[in-house]
Amino acid sequence: MKGRAGSEVVRRTEITIEREVVSMRFDAESGYQGFCPQCDNVVLMVSAEAASATIGATRRQVYRWIEENRFHVQETRSGEAFLCSASVASHGAGAVDGGLLLEGSVGESA
Repeated sequence: MKGRAGSEVVRRTEITIEREVVSMRFDAESGYQGFCPQCDNVVLMVSAEAASATIGATRRQVYRWIEENRFHVQETRSGEAFLCSASVASHGAGAVDGGLLLEGSVGESA
């Protein structure tokens, strides 16, 4: 594109990409490393109790969200629910002292 007196006009477009990084701590005793088929990755699988403490919700609310398929869940043979920590991280931020540190980007799968 030509401007006045034959000089070129340069147009620039600036794009800003924002990303929220969520850091969570889970007690190493509250979960295990397991395969999450929804994430197609090995992740920390945590108990519903650990997830509720981490995101600041009641266990009852976490179980409601499990029923609504908001989390990736694996059940043991005894019926205990373990949640994919990546899906918990994408649901909300929080921290529990000690344990393992999980860092994940909201809206991105692991």
